[in-house]
Amino acid sequence: MEDCTIEILAWGLRKLAKYFFLSVNKPHVEFECGGKIISTEVVKGFKKFPNFKNTNLTLTLPLPVKEIYSPPFNIRVYDNRLFGRKPLVGIHTIRSLQNYRILKDPNAIEHLEQEEAPELEPDRDPEAEEEEEEEDNVIPVDDHFHDDDDTLSLLNKEPGAGEDIPLVTLNANEAEQLIDEVEVPAETAEGDEEPQERVIDWWSKFYKSLPPELSPVSDDEYDDNLLEYYNDGLEAKFDLEDNIQNFTLTRGLKGTGNFKISGKFKGNLRVYPARQENVPLPHWRYLPENKVTDYVVRIYIVRALDLQALDSNGKSDPYISIRAGKKKVNDRKNYIPKNLNPQFGRCYELSVRLPLDSELIIKVFDHDLIGFDELIGETRLDLEDRVLTNKRATVGLPQTYQENGINKWRDYEKPTEILEQICKKREWEPPVYLETPPYSVTLKQIKDGQKKFAFKPKSEVVVEKDQAHQNAALMVLHYLKLIPEHVETRRLINPLQPELIQGNLQLFVDVFPKGPELKECVVIDPRKPRPYELRVVIYDCRDVKLVDMALGNEPMSDVYVKGHLLGYERNKQKTDVHYRSMNGEANFNWRWVFPFDYLPQEKVLVVQKKSSFFSIDPEEFRIPPLFDLSIYDNDLLFSDTFIGKVEFDLRNFKRPAMDWRELSTDASGSVSRGLFTAYRTLKSAAQTLTMQDQSPDQSEFINLFEAKQIRGWMPVWEGLPGESEMTGKVDIELQIVDSTYAEENPVGKGRKKPNQLPFLPPPDRPATSFNWLTSPWKSFKYIIWKNYGNYILMVLGIVLLIIFLALFFYYTPPNVVDKYVSPE
Repeated sequence: MEDCTIEILAWGLRKLAKYFFLSVNKPHVEFECGGKIISTEVVKGFKKFPNFKNTNLTLTLPLPVKEIYSPPFNIRVYDNRLFGRKPLVGIHTIRSLQNYRILKDPNAIEHLEQEEAPELEPDRDPEAEEEEEEEDNVIPVDDHFHDDDDTLSLLNKEPGAGEDIPLVTLNANEAEQLIDEVEVPAETAEGDEEPQERVIDWWSKFYKSLPPELSPVSDDEYDDNLLEYYNDGLEAKFDLEDNIQNFTLTRGLKGTGNFKISGKFKGNLRVYPARQENVPLPHWRYLPENKVTDYVVRIYIVRALDLQALDSNGKSDPYISIRAGKKKVNDRKNYIPKNLNPQFGRCYELSVRLPLDSELIIKVFDHDLIGFDELIGETRLDLEDRVLTNKRATVGLPQTYQENGINKWRDYEKPTEILEQICKKREWEPPVYLETPPYSVTLKQIKDGQKKFAFKPKSEVVVEKDQAHQNAALMVLHYLKLIPEHVETRRLINPLQPELIQGNLQLFVDVFPKGPELKECVVIDPRKPRPYELRVVIYDCRDVKLVDMALGNEPMSDVYVKGHLLGYERNKQKTDVHYRSMNGEANFNWRWVFPFDYLPQEKVLVVQKKSSFFSIDPEEFRIPPLFDLSIYDNDLLFSDTFIGKVEFDLRNFKRPAMDWRELSTDASGSVSRGLFTAYRTLKSAAQTLTMQDQSPDQSEFINLFEAKQIRGWMPVWEGLPGESEMTGKVDIELQIVDSTYAEENPVGKGRKKPNQLPFLPPPDRPATSFNWLTSPWKSFKYIIWKNYGNYILMVLGIVLLIIFLALFFYYTPPNVVDKYVSPE
């Protein structure tokens, strides 16, 4: 046995459940171990202030040397009621105190680091050390600042008075990484504007930060700060209970029907031998003042993934509802119809009072027009843990300090102010800033002040001293492994089915003390599509397959061309008909105009479409900009005959040929196809598309959104890929214009006014091109007479001869008789 001291931090109680239908108003906590008991004072007015005024308690008792024989440590919560009744509200039992013991030797940490220092920090040549001192060591803001390794963190140190204990212990590989020069993106100079083609927003940063397999788009244009993406809650990645732990209180026997969670005790404890000298101060000594404090909380809801479908159509209409204490925000009017992966992109701001409103509850509901809205799922996070942790979970630290753009510094304190506060709180010497280039900063607690942190911009930009100092201080903060800028993914749980995950919600939360002037909210609004207009001019067709037979068994086709954008099937357009094409040539000079909505950042079309006639809200699809071009043969009595088609992606398609003779008739289409598979529905096209027969030479392909306009010959095909046949060639001009240009320079469809850009004259069609129903004379001339003229003349001659002979034999005998056999 050994006399030990148990230091207890009794911070407060949270979420105490009712006991026999009565609320808990005057609780107190009793700590018991090995028969020794110590209690807190009674909390009077629990709903007004749930914390204890006297937070530090000490319990001395003999404990076994071997942990296996140690008694449990019990935390019991009682409610003080009338007539002296003190019912047990809840209890928590700590089976082992091993995790709460501190080292017996106060110099153990220092001794261990001194022994391991030669292995972790290899000896260097004195000349190399001098060169290193003269050189600006750039500490990269990289992932190794946040890895969960066995290094000793600054925030977990227990330095004694006057001791210079190294803050971080690194292995050899990490030490080499820390002295490598890594370029950090420089802040965009004030007044510089991004080119109009580069549409950079917060979503560009978000998608660039995602793992490649999770990012829906690849934004290679963005090359600035990235954020950390966590596939779980922040408390699962970082230990936010380093100062104050949450002990769950239960009531009843586990495994029985009366077992339930009755609340939560916030506090901490540590155990050490009573005879130990030079006991280090407790690590929770940096806690703020124990009082009610006002905060401003900003909740950024980015998007939801894989939500549970609650409507009969297999979809949901989700919206966000947030509550903290009595403060509530219901965003029902901004529901997103028929979407299981909605992009919310909204910021909600709440004023809370901690510790009264410590629990933040974010719910996702399904909007219903009739009846009550159904809960899809909810997630809960503890704001108090984020405020009280030493890892500074209130606002994530970006990679670099910037004053403009999408990476604008959003905290109310600058990096230098944050670093000075940390040094003051932990009683360290203040940081030393170099007043001449490279404006580095050093901290005595980091390698005894020998490590220099200097900001090196990515481009050759002159950096002012203040900005360089801010970035250098930010590097120190990253070095101390404070929580970086991030987006966390939280599981949505329905209390009715707590074992099933109802989806995931991606968000980040900023917590500011109320009082100082705050920065503007980060703009994470969902991207809005831009209106564009696709102008297509069909000039001519060549080598069109002849699928009809004219009189006289002559092959022919009544050719017309039809086209539409995938997803805009209701806006199919077609040319007029070139009748009686006898040689596979057709002339049109016909213009189509297709308005559409396009997201240039994600390079997709945005289509709003109702799933049925009875649908109230349209469903949004994001699909590739595919254009469908088809050639048909016009039939009067039956359905038109399909001749061939080509479907191509406007972002990447085969460059049209300059002359129709250049197009190959190879069935494989290896020379001039470069197409996407044309056999898919709207919903399948909205998911994934596989490019077929794409040439490795990307210079043969063109992006119409960059080229704006192009003209040339494109082939059309009939049949499945690999078994297809070229059935025609189309002289086509494609042009994409924005809505502003389209309004200033309108054009008419077909050859209607305004017929401009370019002017389209009537096609020069041969005289044999006509509709036989509306042109009877031409039908006789070019169809009947051409094929049966000789027979007609022969028949006409025979008919005339027969008439002549009939008249001759009819009139000749009487005349002869009258002339020669006369009664006179």
